[in-house]
Amino acid sequence: MSKSTGLAAKFAVAGDNVKVQNLETQIETLTQQLKHQSGLMRIDISLIDRDENQPRKVFSPKSIEQRGRSLELHGQKTPIVLIPQPNGRYKLFDGELRVLGATYINWTHIDAVILPADRVAIAIDTFRGQVITGIQSQHLHDLDLAEAIVKLAAGDPILSQLDTETDLPRILNTVLARIKKHQALSQLSELVCRSRPEIQRWIAESGAIEHQYEAALLQMLLELQLNPKTVSNHVLPLLSFPLEVKDAIRTHDLDSSKAAAIAKLTAERLATTEDNAVSVRTELIEKTIAQKLSLPLVRSECAQRLTGSDASSTRINKIMKSISSLDLDGLAENEIRTIQKSLKDKLAQIQQFLKTS
Repeated sequence: MSKSTGLAAKFAVAGDNVKVQNLETQIETLTQQLKHQSGLMRIDISLIDRDENQPRKVFSPKSIEQRGRSLELHGQKTPIVLIPQPNGRYKLFDGELRVLGATYINWTHIDAVILPADRVAIAIDTFRGQVITGIQSQHLHDLDLAEAIVKLAAGDPILSQLDTETDLPRILNTVLARIKKHQALSQLSELVCRSRPEIQRWIAESGAIEHQYEAALLQMLLELQLNPKTVSNHVLPLLSFPLEVKDAIRTHDLDSSKAAAIAKLTAERLATTEDNAVSVRTELIEKTIAQKLSLPLVRSECAQRLTGSDASSTRINKIMKSISSLDLDGLAENEIRTIQKSLKDKLAQIQQFLKTS
């Protein structure tokens, strides 16, 4: 394993002809070393906590079931790796899918090896490289990737000064708009497979980059071999999705495109309260999952809900506008009293309706 502990050193750049280190092989080697040194342990699964810094959080129900069935049929071939905690519990370093699969088939214990405290720092630094490994193997869901980008930005000396979750999408949109104005978006796409010096040179000479935040963000994304335009359009927007939509992505592997459509059912667009909007989104999420609705059908369902809300909102606005625009100037007293009686009658109807509804 490389002695370099810098995060950037863990990321491969295609133009430098540097391939991504096979982290799975490294961790397998580490696991075998730990197994040889301290032996296997049978650990109660209820004592194991996931590592919140692990970039991959979305595991489809199908993948969990498949891993569980594999464990059931073939047994556990490779132990998980755990980091002991002062409170007697363990933090999971490697093997989350194995733990989820074991839980699925109701195992209470699982084979594990323990990572000594003096090796934790080096191992965790290596483990961070799973972000790029996940990108290249396409194991990371877009939501995982969005949150991983935020965490990596939080460790950058320049980007860490920002409110990364809210500022990154705004900064990226702004700089991409300027790059488009300079008619250089095609050049940006080509940089995904270029070396670090080439990326830095383009950023310095393009004329489209005005702030150090923009330069740092573009360089980080390009060195991760990510197209900034794709990240802007399809990845970072997931950060602003409602919580119930994010939960559906994590627990039911809800497709990003379907999630994006449902996320558009905001309280403002539905002309209702946030609580009602949550109910509408939750109902549609459950329907989408239960009936395995296709993307066109999900969009159709969203459109129906928005159309109904728009029609209702338009009608209410029209009524309110009529009331607020009522002009009494120049009317005789008997005419005003006639209007007053009409309004009282209408108010009585409203009160009666509310009592019976």
